[in-house]
Amino acid sequence: METVRVDATLLQQYTGRTIRIIGKLEDINYQSNKLTINSNGKVTLNINDSQLDLIKNGKNNSNKSVNIGNFIEVIGFINNDLTIKVIQFFDFGDNLNEDVLNKLTTYIHKVPELFHET
Repeated sequence: METVRVDATLLQQYTGRTIRIIGKLEDINYQSNKLTINSNGKVTLNINDSQLDLIKNGKNNSNKSVNIGNFIEVIGFINNDLTIKVIQFFDFGDNLNEDVLNKLTTYIHKVPELFHET
């Protein structure tokens, strides 16, 4: 499945599509099955019960602990309300450079032929 990498500033442009996004986990709402990440702006992620169970048990698809302050990569579908329905997520730990992530996303969209099939 080909996905385009986005951040919060590009969500509206890709509504209704499957995307890939990396952000710093800021909040886990266990009652509403929602996560909040910061990816050049706030993004709300909708997770299902199975994904929530993985988080509650301290694990995710990459078999690492999921902690607030860690960076997670999400493959998901952008809903009309600009929330993301999570298909899969991976914990990247807390040692990523947000500036570099933002620049990478910018360059991907400036020169898409280097990163995506056209």
